[in-house]
Amino acid sequence: MKEADDVDGVGLVHRRVPRLIDDVLLAVGAGKGCSHGLVQVRLGHTLGKRRHHEPPHLHVAWTRPEHGTLAIVQYFTPFYQACLAEKDQDFGSGSPLLLPKEIIAIGKEGAISVVSRADFGGYHTIHHPCAHMYETDVDHVIQDLPPQTAVGGIWSAETTWTGPSGQYVYTAGQADHLKAWRLVNGKLTAPASRAHETLVYPGGIPVGSSDGGNPATAIVWMLDQEKGPALRAYSASNVADELYNTQQDPGRDAIPGYDNFCVPTVADGRVFVGTTGELLIYGLLH
Repeated sequence: MKEADDVDGVGLVHRRVPRLIDDVLLAVGAGKGCSHGLVQVRLGHTLGKRRHHEPPHLHVAWTRPEHGTLAIVQYFTPFYQACLAEKDQDFGSGSPLLLPKEIIAIGKEGAISVVSRADFGGYHTIHHPCAHMYETDVDHVIQDLPPQTAVGGIWSAETTWTGPSGQYVYTAGQADHLKAWRLVNGKLTAPASRAHETLVYPGGIPVGSSDGGNPATAIVWMLDQEKGPALRAYSASNVADELYNTQQDPGRDAIPGYDNFCVPTVADGRVFVGTTGELLIYGLLH
């Protein structure tokens, strides 16, 4: 991408109408950083029939392919998983964000868990967990932030970017704002910035693009429906600074609508947005 200061010249450059896909299978698998044949998976509900010593839900797990199946190597389950199950509050509604040493995990209840990739922490419950869901020192993880830290919960995914001032994690809860969190010594600090828009169901899926760690080129893209469907671009260093949105010139750039959980894809200097019946491609007009 060109420098973030140049995005005022962004607009729709191509439109493709044919239906691209009929059915989508949502899954979470191995990403960059997985090693030794391990696959990282995240589950929302029970993993088939369980053994008596296993928790009812294995929410985040490293698995290894063995003899045509996946063997669990280690896992993490929140201590109040039974409370989530009673209300269909899937911990696996948000895709885990894999960092070099940590995993960021957020579900429908909006609690944030920072899990060590070296030791997921397993499952450690307490008596009457539903009365203590806001306690943050029960799970054996690096950091727990209480329910509704991500307001409305996460129904999609997070992203990250590292610049001169450190590493940021971006979340977009379904009744929240796009937020940029600093990751310091393996823990999330209070949000460094947030966007002005209040999101609606199902929240947003932030996507980052940059030329390395150069902050002048770092952009967070997101689809948003608060005031009608729109693609928005924010400065990755300060998401309160909106650089562009498709409603600025609706006659040229408007998005007619998109299905839930759509994600903008950035490649080769273009931003691709799949709508309910089209593929829109945005890029620099000059």
